[in-house]
Amino acid sequence: MAKLTKRTTEQLKSYLGSLSADELVEVLLSHAARDNELRDRLLIESAKRGAAAVDLKSFQRSIDAAVFDLSESRYGSEYTSGEWAYGVNEVARRLGELLDAGQAAAVLALAEHALEALVEVMDRADDSSGYISDLVADFERLHHDACISARPEPVALASRLFSWEVDGHWDVFVDAVSRYADVLGPEGVARFRQLAEERWSQVPPAGPGERDAERWAASYRITRVMARLAALTGDVDELVAVKSRDLSMPYDWLEVAEAYAGVGRHQEALDWAERGVAAFPDQRDPRLDEFLCEAYHRAGRHLEAVELAWQRFQARPELTTYQRLADHATKAGAWSERRWQAVAVLRQRIDAGGPSAAPRRPRRGPVFEPVGASHLVEVLMWEGDNEAAWQEAVDAGVPHRIWLRLANIRQDEHPDDAIPIVQREVEQLIGTKNNRGYADAVSLMDHVRNLLANAGRPDEFGPYVAAVRTAHKPKRNLMKLLDQREW
Repeated sequence: MAKLTKRTTEQLKSYLGSLSADELVEVLLSHAARDNELRDRLLIESAKRGAAAVDLKSFQRSIDAAVFDLSESRYGSEYTSGEWAYGVNEVARRLGELLDAGQAAAVLALAEHALEALVEVMDRADDSSGYISDLVADFERLHHDACISARPEPVALASRLFSWEVDGHWDVFVDAVSRYADVLGPEGVARFRQLAEERWSQVPPAGPGERDAERWAASYRITRVMARLAALTGDVDELVAVKSRDLSMPYDWLEVAEAYAGVGRHQEALDWAERGVAAFPDQRDPRLDEFLCEAYHRAGRHLEAVELAWQRFQARPELTTYQRLADHATKAGAWSERRWQAVAVLRQRIDAGGPSAAPRRPRRGPVFEPVGASHLVEVLMWEGDNEAAWQEAVDAGVPHRIWLRLANIRQDEHPDDAIPIVQREVEQLIGTKNNRGYADAVSLMDHVRNLLANAGRPDEFGPYVAAVRTAHKPKRNLMKLLDQREW
């Protein structure tokens, strides 16, 4: 807000001082009719002096004016912005002052009005910047604080919160029963539970493979509510009864197993995890597999953990599954045997022409395509066998991202190996055709110069720069960067 100059301040003081009380009131009322912030400020000050009631409609107009004052793109679509969020936050701040002035019941109603308005904005506007979620959290906190002071009738409040959480299609008042337990009290929580159980009775059970998007969308909110109610009681069997209503995906079985493990009932946790893995032989979930492996170790069944990790690796022979296999086999004292078997599987994928495999053929330098040895090379680098990783990459090819890692490893002792890889990255960056890419490419060219010097070939840098200039002469911004380097 702009500050008044000294001259303007003196002039206004003189004018206002010349007005009678009635005339001054008329001036303020005239401006308050057009200025939401001034009107709110006057109403707040009135509340501080003991005014019996607050004009809700007046504050609702302020809320609506701020919330629906969205920016509009040149294509006509609405979107949120920092300036918009600031305006809405200012309204929330004024409602906080109104709460401090003792108007808790009014603030409770106004906070709900603001949340309804924000939901309407969520339905129609682009909020890719993410401002709305923060504002929703602000008004929810304001609402809860107002409830603590106003102590609304608990049964009615429970009904409203239940409707917000379960029937709304945006996450407003999520986990309301636990967040508002201090306000709802036993009576309100009982009403919330009654409503939840009535809705829950309408949700049909689902077994393995029976999930569909429509049924899940209709039931996931009430399922979340029932899980929260069960958590409030601390009864794991009640929680399991809720979670086991839907066992259509492997992760559902994991949640049950974790619930039992969380209270130390490890055998039941292991049993559920085993049943979950068996129920989905063709739909593995690495989280469930990993849980079961750890459960096997806990039970002293180490070789079963290794076997499960081995199955997972065979299904997806890559670095992550190799690492998990190494961890579990080491715990079982069986890694030396399993390692050579795992490496053999990775080699077979190359030799047999797997999904990304390529014929093995000796090369003297990097081959950017094909990319058959990717997983084996990543494994060898993870194990620290960089020389073997390099040879495998040279023989069968790897993606460019892995070549860059290899170049970084070899650049000190084998700069000749790194040079063509870095040069390739220079071309990739230039190919982005933007100034950031050009700047990064020129920085890498300087790295090429250092590599050539380390390799005893400094005279090759000039011809290399000349070749880049010739190939990309139309790219004027790139040429300017090269000129700045005096290359």
